[in-house]
Amino acid sequence: QVVRERFNRVVFENDLKTPPWFGRWGKNYNREQVLAALDWLDGQGIPARRHTLFWAEHKHMLTDAGMTVREIKNNVEARFRDRLAVLAGRLVEWDVHNHPVMFTEITERIGWEATLDFWRLAREMDPRTRLAINEGSILPFPHRLKEKYKERIAWLLAQGAPVEAIGFMSHFSTATVTPPERILEILDEFAGFGLPLVVTEFDMDINDRHPEEVQLQADFTRDFLIAVFSHPAVDSFLSWGFWAGQHWKPEAAFYDREWNLRPHGRAYMDLVFDEWWTNEVLTADEQGRAEVDGFKGEYEVTAAANG
Repeated sequence: QVVRERFNRVVFENDLKTPPWFGRWGKNYNREQVLAALDWLDGQGIPARRHTLFWAEHKHMLTDAGMTVREIKNNVEARFRDRLAVLAGRLVEWDVHNHPVMFTEITERIGWEATLDFWRLAREMDPRTRLAINEGSILPFPHRLKEKYKERIAWLLAQGAPVEAIGFMSHFSTATVTPPERILEILDEFAGFGLPLVVTEFDMDINDRHPEEVQLQADFTRDFLIAVFSHPAVDSFLSWGFWAGQHWKPEAAFYDREWNLRPHGRAYMDLVFDEWWTNEVLTADEQGRAEVDGFKGEYEVTAAANG
């Protein structure tokens, strides 16, 4: 119920990664569960994005260093085909290559040119879904992978890879907060590629529930949301979980385990469902016209005349 009322897009955190999809992470992960979840989401009108087709570490692709280059590439492509054959057209976006510059164990072995075939395969098997690249340590201080990420994106585009969106993981902590002015500067740099920018995995972690930490968490969440919402190239925003009972960093969740909304969760709600939510009652003029400036989104309009 909370998902349906509060969020208009979801992301599968682990289920569509290679090991869980192929049953290597235990009984809590299985494709039947994912497909049932997708059926439910379809019924609620909630779109979902997919994470992730390729992560260039052997443990994430179920390959190993003893394989030949051809064996590694064939294995990765088989993992692509298995998921795409089942899921093509069912979700709105794929992370085709996750952590392209942070993790390069496989790409250094098979060569970067081989990844172009992965992108082409994703496009061939799923022509309708938007294809994204996704990386971390770009917006959080000290932005250590920013230049390498730009170089990799530029190379892919120059080679004709069907990169259609640029993802920013956006996992923050009290040690990595970035002033909103700097956030906007970095977004400007990547907007130069002419592609939609996507905040794919936002959270803000703290060390404890000390009042100063809690206040910083709420303030930064508010400022970060305002910054990315204000940027014309930013296409969407996704939180990497929202409930402490199912979150990789429980202190970062908007809701605690008892489903109490925390202050930074309230900051999110106040912006998204109050300040940025257009809910107006208007009276038409003599020509029957009424006008209002609203935020981008879908609207329900109810009109009454003569009772």
